[in-house]
Amino acid sequence: MHGPLSTIAAAAWLSLCAGALAAEPPAPPASPVTLRPSVTVEGPTVRLSDIFLGVERDAAAIVAAAPPPGERVVLEARWLDRVARAYRVNWQPTSRLDRVSLVRASQVLDRPRIDALIQQALAKDGVAGELEIELDGRLPEIQLPVDAEEPASLARLQFDRRTMRFTGVLLAPANHPESRRYSIAGRAHEQAMLPALGRRVAPGEMIEERDLVWTKVRADLVGPTTLTEVDQIVGLSPKRVLQPNRALVVADIEAPILVKKNSIVTVTFRHPGMELTAKAKATSNGTLGDTISVINIASNKSIEAVVVGRGSVAIGPGARPRLAYNNGN
Repeated sequence: MHGPLSTIAAAAWLSLCAGALAAEPPAPPASPVTLRPSVTVEGPTVRLSDIFLGVERDAAAIVAAAPPPGERVVLEARWLDRVARAYRVNWQPTSRLDRVSLVRASQVLDRPRIDALIQQALAKDGVAGELEIELDGRLPEIQLPVDAEEPASLARLQFDRRTMRFTGVLLAPANHPESRRYSIAGRAHEQAMLPALGRRVAPGEMIEERDLVWTKVRADLVGPTTLTEVDQIVGLSPKRVLQPNRALVVADIEAPILVKKNSIVTVTFRHPGMELTAKAKATSNGTLGDTISVINIASNKSIEAVVVGRGSVAIGPGARPRLAYNNGN
């Protein structure tokens, strides 16, 4: 919402409004009226009852043109006195500080609606799929009349398929007496759907498929190290705390440490028809599928075992990881 109009602009605005004053005003009302210090109007005109409270006659008389949607003007005491005298309203200013702050109500045409309008127009031009719209520079905040049924429309849209650039004219509001024209230009970017974390997963915590969501990313930002498939992520762990809903790259994740050096692990010997367990001490860190050395606590002998889970290793012909993962390389 803008501030008061300049002195020159206000004078010009008031001179336009002067023609609306009645040439032959009616007799004054019997009861006194009061001034409304703050007024919000929705339409393009200002009526007598918008300014004075308690007017009994000619309440609907148009005394001024409203400012543009979203803008404000200040009606000074001298102008208010002229209106009151012209319509013989039973009111007089008590000082030159008497004034009315007049605001024109509005609705804002926001970027999502502008982007959707451009995308719809490009779809008619044969550009399929969802696009990210990038405008050159910033559009001013577009304030529309509250009665505008169609917020905006596009005219003279030109699109270059090779560069994905477009130019056009935005009419806001569309099909309305107070419509304004805005030149627009920009670029449309195709988007790709990529897997991303749907919540914060701590480093060392294994990512499961239920932790993933799909997010939109500009296709030209998808690089050779971007992870584009679910099976490139599931079973791995973030190297650091990652923000949700952000595309992942190879450097973001790693195989989680399931067995830590010097930790006590469960050793399982698997053979068809047989399964034995024992406790051992790990001599190194291990990720899923790694072969590490562990020391049997009972016999103090070192054996080679395969990491099959968190705190678990296995030996024998049946030794294999309980979870599969793709290291993303």
